[in-house]
Amino acid sequence: QTCALPICKLTLNKNESVMHSIKSNFIDVVGLEYYLSEPSITNDILIDKNNIYISYTKKVKDNCYNNSIVVGKINENFINFKDFFVSSKCLADWFNYSSGGRLENIDAENLILSTGDFDPYSLNDPFTQQDEDLRGKVLKINKITKKYEVMSKGHRNPQGLFFEKLNNVVFSTDHGPLGGDEINIQELKNNKIYNFGWPIASYGNHYDPKEVSKI
Repeated sequence: QTCALPICKLTLNKNESVMHSIKSNFIDVVGLEYYLSEPSITNDILIDKNNIYISYTKKVKDNCYNNSIVVGKINENFINFKDFFVSSKCLADWFNYSSGGRLENIDAENLILSTGDFDPYSLNDPFTQQDEDLRGKVLKINKITKKYEVMSKGHRNPQGLFFEKLNNVVFSTDHGPLGGDEINIQELKNNKIYNFGWPIASYGNHYDPKEVSKI
């Protein structure tokens, strides 16, 4: 069975399993009209002890979208979500699937979030290469202070994220250009910002030949 809302609970009986929706204010936070027009706005869900984080593509206003996270205490009756992280500026002027949005726990104090380049990219102004721009990044966000730092840049659409605790390594899978999907590996012991190259370096090809000619 499927669930119409982002949060569900599964009840197992002897002969059947039943999926129940858990009520929440998630739709109130994101906006009902927006939720109905773009039902795929939710990018990922992370359970951390008694908290549940939802990453989604936020519509700030017309022609203004960005990566955002809400958080709420787990409650089977009702989950009250509040803003946890909201990008400080517009990252796109239209709803776009190249938004990344994966979440992963990294330690007791921090989680990580991937952000896409919100296609189309620009070779004249490669914002995924700029540390101050949140597009095309993996961010480490403190759960208490909500302050963030850039862990890696040069991503196109990182929609896979995994922290391997034993070796202190982050794996990110990136929907790259034509023939250029990537599995990126970042060792955290050296505490530096990794650059995975997009859009100025890639093993694949740019989809738009006009953009290729500009390289």
